[in-house]
This record gives sequence, C-alpha cells and structure tokens, in this order.
Amino acid sequence: MKKLFTYLILSLSLIPFTSRAQEYFNDLDIKVTIAADGSARIEETRDMNISSEGSECYVSLKNLDGMTVSDVMVSDETGTTFETLSNWNVKASRNDKTSKCGLLKTDDGYELCWGKGNPGKRQYHVAYTLHGLVRHFSDADGFNHQFVVRYPSMPPRHVRLQLQLADGKALSEKTSGVWAFGYEGEAVFKNGSIVAESG
Repeated sequence: MKKLFTYLILSLSLIPFTSRAQEYFNDLDIKVTIAADGSARIEETRDMNISSEGSECYVSLKNLDGMTVSDVMVSDETGTTFETLSNWNVKASRNDKTSKCGLLKTDDGYELCWGKGNPGKRQYHVAYTLHGLVRHFSDADGFNHQFVVRYPSMPPRHVRLQLQLADGKALSEKTSGVWAFGYEGEAVFKNGSIVAESG
C-alpha cells in the first residue's frame, strides 16, 4: 500500500459568535473511519441548545467532487433513532419533522437534515457514509476535504475530529502526513489516530 498522505481541512467560522433566541452549538465531536475501499464512515455528536424557533437542523455537505452519500442515520440523547425519509420536505412543520431525517439535494451537494424536536439542551448523533473520499495519486493515497463548513449560521464553539483506519492499523508520522488549516487549533498523531481540535 502506498504511503497515506492525509490532507485534512477543518474550517471553522471566523465571525464572532452570536446567539439567536438562546440557541447555540456548544460542542461538535467528529469521528472519521476510513475503509479499505476509500469510503469513510462519519459519525458526529452535536451538543446543542435548541430554541422554539425553526423546524430543523442540518449538516451541509458541499463540493463533493464526485463523492456520494449513503447510510444516513440520526438519533438523539433519548436513544430514539430517527426515521430516514426518502424525500425531505423543508416546508413541513416542526411537529412533522420530529424524529425524522433525510437528504436534501442542493446545487453544490447535499444537506443532511433532521427535525429539531423539543427545545432545550439536546444531543444529536448524526452518521453517514461518504463514498470516494480517498483518491489515488502518483505518490500516495489521500484526500482534501472540509469536514466543518465555513461560516455556518450557528458555528460550534468547540470542534474535535478523530480520524482512524477501519482495519485498526495505526496512523503515524512514518506512514502518513496531515495538514489542517482554517481554524485556531492543532492536528496531531495520537494513539494511532489523527486528532484535530479547535483551540
């Protein structure tokens, strides 16, 4: 196998944090597990405070450059697994979207959407498979991907991303390279994984 050079982009909003009706996004924890076929299972835990305004949350999946998304799953802090709809209706009511999720096609990718449900302190677990993440290059296998969209409407206050291989092989300076930018923080090799964290 070629040396795996991982080109990791973790971009966070650089605009000041503003709260709208006591709605805020405290913490985003992302785990990326890369399979032998170059796909990645991405699992996110989102600690949020949800207001009574609006009806849905979403993850913006942009600039996929031929990549596809499958196996969408959302659950919450109660252990409820949301129903995955084949067609997401953005105009549906908050009540109709509760405990439901789905993909919405956009001009530059997808939005992975789910209903907000009850207001208050919430924790959403979002997972999906991204096919075609890792590409073959002349000297290495690698990728260039933005895991956190720049300038979201409600930016997370803290982000931690862990990247690992599905086969359990350790990532290290001897087998991999990593570059991360667009945020204040660090990206390091730790316990066989790559860990990027905002400051």
